Amino acid sequence: MRFPARLVLGFLACLPAAALATTADDLCLPAADPCIVSSRQITVTDGSIIDLGTRNLILRSGSALTVAPGPLAGGTMTLKAGDVTLEGGTALKGSGADINLDVTGSISVLKTNSVARIDVAGTSPGNIELDADGDILIQGILDAGSGAVASDGGVVLVHGVNVSVPGTVDVHGGKDATGGVIELDALGTINVSGIIDATGGDGGDVELDAFAELINTGKFDLKATLGGGFGGTLVLGTSNGRLALGGTIDMQGEAGGEGGGDGGDLDVFAGESLEITGIIDLRGAAPDGSGGGAAFSADVDITQTATILAQGQGQESAGGSVEFNAERKIVLASVNAFGGGQGFGGTIVATAWCDLQLPAGKFLNVTSLGGDTTLQSGGAMTIAGTVTAGTANRIYHRTGETPVLNPTGILPAPTITIDDNLVPCGGLPTPGCGNNIVEAGLGEQCDDNNTDSCDGCSSMCKNELCGNGVTECLEVCDDGNTASGDGCQGNCLRIENVCGDGITDPAETCDDSNTNACDGCSATCQIEACNNGVIECAEECDDAQPGAGFCDDSCQIIPPPNCGDGVLNQAEGEQCDDDNTNDCDGCSSLCQTEGCGNGRVECLESCDDFNTASCDGCSPTCGIEECGNGVLDCFETCDDAGAPGSLCLPEVCEMGEFCTSETAAEQPCIACATDLDCDPMGACGPSTCVNNPDKGRKECTPTEAPSCDDGNACTIDACDAATGCVTTPRTCDDGQACNGSETCDATAGCISTALTCDDGDVCSDDSCDDATGCSYTLRSGLALVTCRVEEINAIVTDAGTAIATPARRKLTKAIKGIRAKVAAAASPKAKKASRAVKAASKQLLKLGAIVTKLGAQIPAPIATELTQAIGSATQAIASVPH
Repeated sequence: MRFPARLVLGFLACLPAAALATTADDLCLPAADPCIVSSRQITVTDGSIIDLGTRNLILRSGSALTVAPGPLAGGTMTLKAGDVTLEGGTALKGSGADINLDVTGSISVLKTNSVARIDVAGTSPGNIELDADGDILIQGILDAGSGAVASDGGVVLVHGVNVSVPGTVDVHGGKDATGGVIELDALGTINVSGIIDATGGDGGDVELDAFAELINTGKFDLKATLGGGFGGTLVLGTSNGRLALGGTIDMQGEAGGEGGGDGGDLDVFAGESLEITGIIDLRGAAPDGSGGGAAFSADVDITQTATILAQGQGQESAGGSVEFNAERKIVLASVNAFGGGQGFGGTIVATAWCDLQLPAGKFLNVTSLGGDTTLQSGGAMTIAGTVTAGTANRIYHRTGETPVLNPTGILPAPTITIDDNLVPCGGLPTPGCGNNIVEAGLGEQCDDNNTDSCDGCSSMCKNELCGNGVTECLEVCDDGNTASGDGCQGNCLRIENVCGDGITDPAETCDDSNTNACDGCSATCQIEACNNGVIECAEECDDAQPGAGFCDDSCQIIPPPNCGDGVLNQAEGEQCDDDNTNDCDGCSSLCQTEGCGNGRVECLESCDDFNTASCDGCSPTCGIEECGNGVLDCFETCDDAGAPGSLCLPEVCEMGEFCTSETAAEQPCIACATDLDCDPMGACGPSTCVNNPDKGRKECTPTEAPSCDDGNACTIDACDAATGCVTTPRTCDDGQACNGSETCDATAGCISTALTCDDGDVCSDDSCDDATGCSYTLRSGLALVTCRVEEINAIVTDAGTAIATPARRKLTKAIKGIRAKVAAAASPKAKKASRAVKAASKQLLKLGAIVTKLGAQIPAPIATELTQAIGSATQAIASVPH
């Protein structure tokens, strides 16, 4: 398959010669599909939109598109195409840049012998946004990490059909700053088997939202890295499928500082069942950091097998809060949320509709003053393990459901209460359900003379069967049909197309019970082989891929025809020629320059990511940075796990012991029988009992309160919970001088000549004194700062769609971070408060830069208003002592 030199020269002559790109034609010929960029380093002009329409784009090894800096920041680039594929050893990059991929197909950031990367890291990192109508695969690296101690991490937004991350997404912040923002949003599934890094002085904000299924076997790292820093915030959710938490979630506070840092907050909610099998750490840090918050909710079951730790660290620390809610069964493992000996115990609450279990050998621990547990079930309850609280243990059950309790394992002895307001298994029955009469007018589909579930007719008199769209009884999924091959098996007992489950489903070509690459079956369950059109593992090329170039039968690149003759021939693709075809002498056998940072893995290298920076997964000497390599990398405190006497923890390379915890999102809907079950206000309540056909039950649903307005402005109209609307005459004269002389008109209401005390500044307190008239007092300190920040937020909110959606999203995220820092500045601990004030001040300056950088995406009048408001907020925070 060796090609003559004239053919090589002819092929290379077809490529555009430009090293500077502004449009798609600067990358490849106008009709080329796919558009292939091979072994080229191209600078993209700031603000360029590279629009290939529906054509595909492929970057081959050794190629990079680098965004040129803009006048004020890192520059911007938008790529539009069908599919976009970054093969190993390629990059889209620009220090502090904004890189946006908007495609009608899929996005693949691959890892073969070396990683592909989208890199906007820098002293002031930029933003990465991937928006695909197809799937997104991140085997390589998305890097928006900070390169400065006082700089926050950047922003990464990923939106696709199915999103898979066996690689790395990095938005770490500096040690004196905050981790950045990551959002992964999928119309189908999200699978994380790699690393999500939002570490920083305080951890960052990460949110993953999948419609179907979310699986984690990798690592979420949102821990604090500055003494006294707080763990980050993580939200994980599925709308209509299961959620499996394996791997590691690290959201610890950091030791030191004034009082130690608190653990982070984790929200997890599943549209079907929730499995908790991995390491989750929300511990506070010494000397007195408090445990984080954790809440879990599921529309079916919650099964926990790994210990959850959310305890404080130190004598005066407080334990965390852990809560579980499931509409069927909860099986708990051990949970620690205790506080220090002179602090406060935490809280554990678990509520199940059908069955609540704490197996033998497992424990719940919320010791220290005030620590309490609440265990409640609408059905069975078996507490065979031990429960230890500092103050109280409470158990609630319905009439006829006697809990089975460990007689000596619950200390102090529990208070046991019958509560028939608890939701029973299957939900609250409809009126008349269980009378053996099918009352279709009440929404019943069946009535078998009882209100039991899982006997063919549910407790709400709905048919129980596979294909009704409701996951019930022994079902694992139910998508409203009994067809297989659409994600839920036809018998509703298995979720399909789960890579790594050992079953080859229609969307897979293999499944070897893992999500490892380079073992014959890829991380996305596709067969790995030469000539399959994908460059993978040890391959350098693949002839089945259009435009693959000169590739032999083993998927290795054929050297340039005259490589090794001592004459540099760039037209043939040579970068060097040292009169031989040896490797590891500075010029490779393919006549390519060797060296760390060139994007190719060579000689003794184990990785090469186009740079010689540290803490980005590949070290300055091109060795993989990972726990277990025996080298102290980045933020590791040790790397000798398994050595005799070592207390170094494997997988995280930190000294100590593993602990876990997490947090669920919103409470499940409340089932009901009548309106009185929804609101004690009765006739005046804002919630009524409405049938939900999707769930086959009635649920409390928000509604508008009744209007009692009689149309007469001279009456006061009110609503009484018992009697309904009540009308009383209005008295206009209140005897206050500032209100003037008042009369009442049936149409206009009270008419007066009262003083108007409003200086137009929302952050001043305007008042009127009967003797002196109007007075205006500008707020001070943090109260003024808080008001100024809300003023900024109101401008963005009120502008609505006048601000382009991507710009509005960036502004909203930045404002959210400033709000969090201003709130933290109210801490009674001086050092924490001081650090928060400094961080808020820096983030305000960054927000100002963002407004300038967004340019035409914000209408000029709104941009001016924002700039003025940011200036007022900056001036306000400068007056706060720090």
